[in-house]
Amino acid sequence: MRRHMTLRWLVPGLAIALVSVLVAAGAPGAAQDDIVPGRTVHERLAYGIYTCDEFQEPIDDRLGARTIHTHGDGLIHIHPEADTARTDLDLAAFAEQAGIDRTETGIAIEDGFAWETCAGGPAEVVVLRWSSDALDSPPTVLRQPWDQIDLLDGGDVVTIAVLPAGTDPSSSTDQRYVPPWVEHLDDETGIGTEPIPVGEVSEDAMSSYEALFEQ
Repeated sequence: MRRHMTLRWLVPGLAIALVSVLVAAGAPGAAQDDIVPGRTVHERLAYGIYTCDEFQEPIDDRLGARTIHTHGDGLIHIHPEADTARTDLDLAAFAEQAGIDRTETGIAIEDGFAWETCAGGPAEVVVLRWSSDALDSPPTVLRQPWDQIDLLDGGDVVTIAVLPAGTDPSSSTDQRYVPPWVEHLDDETGIGTEPIPVGEVSEDAMSSYEALFEQ
């Protein structure tokens, strides 16, 4: 009888141990999914903040420790890194760096401005996205949380738009929602125009980079 009791408790114990081992073995793989492997190109995306019927000026220079930032040029800059957490490459990461907060019905920026209604009526926030070589096409309309919008997976033109509730921009082809400084993507700044080995920056690229802070 005692022997049966021992086996009775031993079998479930072994099953639990086996499950624990399998879960632990799978953990590293799950963690790897959250890491973007080494990138050697300085990525740039044009962005804009569209509020009801007009674009706001680009956010002032924001250069911090994060991989993602802006220089006040209407572009999102993503520096090359050996390995980068995926959470540092989404729209939420850029918004945090640039001081843009998403509210329940609109957005607010650190400078003290907020847009939560349009012409006194209800508003909603959407993210519009294009490829810079297809700006005549309707935008992709994204309504999911910003931490689910991967900036490296999709078009290189992004607009954060506060629109009157019920507006459907998915068929718009007149470019009213395209940031006017999208042309900055073509600027030959010496940054991001050529692949750069991780950890190495040419003297010309560094000079152009430093010049951004001398303007």
